Amino acid sequence: MMINNLFKYSQLVVATLFLGLFFSCTKEIDFNQAKEFTLEPQVASSLVFFNAPATKFSVNNTEINTFKDSVIIDLFSRGFVVDHVVKSEFVFEIANSINRSFNVRIDFFDDNDIIRHSFAITTSGSSANLDVITTHTEVFEGNTLNNLKATQKVVLTAQALAGGVPLNDSTPGNLILKSKGIFYFKIEAS
Repeated sequence: MMINNLFKYSQLVVATLFLGLFFSCTKEIDFNQAKEFTLEPQVASSLVFFNAPATKFSVNNTEINTFKDSVIIDLFSRGFVVDHVVKSEFVFEIANSINRSFNVRIDFFDDNDIIRHSFAITTSGSSANLDVITTHTEVFEGNTLNNLKATQKVVLTAQALAGGVPLNDSTPGNLILKSKGIFYFKIEAS
């Protein structure tokens, strides 16, 4: 008898919960709001990397104080990126284990080889040949962002600064540059 009452009680509880859920108050759902939304994702990407040993600044034991490298950028040839990027940050890290200070200049060229943006990072020399870390963040917004969007090529120029030990074919150490770009998008649909 007790099992019978327990069974009836559990049926009553289940029926009450079901009816309560079925007839409970709900907020009216506006499915049209799904047509209007804004997404603001951030995307990080590796940009440029180079590892220049000190010997790169010497030919036949004669110092060459400048080293250049370039990279073609096609990121901004895509309409989606141009239309939706609202801000970019390029983060650079330079590790210098050469006993010489360097200036690293980064130039942004458009398809007519006109410089649209430029900046420089100076890193101290390392007398003990241990990495001296220098970081720099370049922010692109407004006009600088428009100049970045027009970029087709980036040229990096590393220049050994005057003073310090002359560089030759047996000079120890490296100049290592790593960089990443952080792109902020705003995508609106209505």
